[in-house]
Amino acid sequence: MQEGNSSGAQIKARVENLGFGSPRPGTVYRVLHAMEKEGLVVSNHGEAEVLLSRWNFEPTGAGKAYLEFWTNSLAQYRDDIERFLQVCERPDDTPSSYGFLEVLHGGLDRGRPDGH
Repeated sequence: MQEGNSSGAQIKARVENLGFGSPRPGTVYRVLHAMEKEGLVVSNHGEAEVLLSRWNFEPTGAGKAYLEFWTNSLAQYRDDIERFLQVCERPDDTPSSYGFLEVLHGGLDRGRPDGH
């Protein structure tokens, strides 16, 4: 969806192609409708269009900002996990002042851009 307008079927296919399994179409559309209620996406469809497969969804500015926040958060968590694993795998290389809580601290005080 990052590229712009996408149908639920296109999103489902991308999820499958990325190796995350095959989500049920109903699940995809429930998530998209929940995202629309949160103001993260907008749907584009005709007034009389009842087939969900023909609806297109596009991220809003808030949706793009949330995606960027989520991507940055996951990258930071990945870095925190890698650092933690390094400490666990090589305890002799770790300065004594660099305790486990300090390794994990980076993930304890992050907040979402919407204040949650």
